[in-house]
Amino acid sequence: MSNNTSGFLGCGTVFIAPFVSGKPTQQWYDLDEVQKFEIKENTSEKERKSGRCDTLGQLKDQVVLHEPADLSIAFSTINKDSIGLLLLADSVDVDIAAGTFTNEVIRVKKGRSVILPQQNIKTLEVTNDTQTTTYVEGTDYKITNAGLGMVLILETGNIDDDKHAVFSGTTGSVKKTTINGGSSFNKRVSVMLVGKNQVTGENVTCYIEDVRLQSQSGVDFLADDFISGDVSGKPVIGATSGKTYEVELGHKFG
Repeated sequence: MSNNTSGFLGCGTVFIAPFVSGKPTQQWYDLDEVQKFEIKENTSEKERKSGRCDTLGQLKDQVVLHEPADLSIAFSTINKDSIGLLLLADSVDVDIAAGTFTNEVIRVKKGRSVILPQQNIKTLEVTNDTQTTTYVEGTDYKITNAGLGMVLILETGNIDDDKHAVFSGTTGSVKKTTINGGSSFNKRVSVMLVGKNQVTGENVTCYIEDVRLQSQSGVDFLADDFISGDVSGKPVIGATSGKTYEVELGHKFG
């Protein structure tokens, strides 16, 4: 970094890679829109004060101790990776082929909905528990959300109240990501900032080999503005790098 008197106004991209089996990986993903990437060093003081009448309360000795640094990251892109940080969750990509289902027996209640185990309903047949009566869609029941597999049992229909009904039908294919909330409360990761000082154009990188990120904000799925997220952690000494973090400023590539 050149020894100049310019200020610093940064921009950059933050990458995160999970630990697997207690070791860092090269499975980096882009956190996308990040509004804050802050490292704060911390210290504490130990003091010995005088108890003598003539010097009461004055310092006799003082020692400054180094405490763990704090990492804070704020972001506004919400996807399966970033929401996994906020909900302390693992994610699973699910790919279900189109198919059929038969004889799904569910106890139903008039005026209430059932949610079938199947999703993306294409056709549906509903019968009584002995399968001797076939009910009519729009008269006895209504598919209110085919994607979710939600079926409303109509108040005025002929389906017996508080009795079992039998559901059969066909489904289309389903692709989705399932977020298993709270399943990964120990978010041990590596973090890399790849950025630039917009004032000078000089590059800046920050590498943290080992940090356990903790969620500092909830996920309001009904917020009246864009969701943002905050995570924090305390970098520990990396087994490979031997450092809590490393910052490189002004590097140039020939």
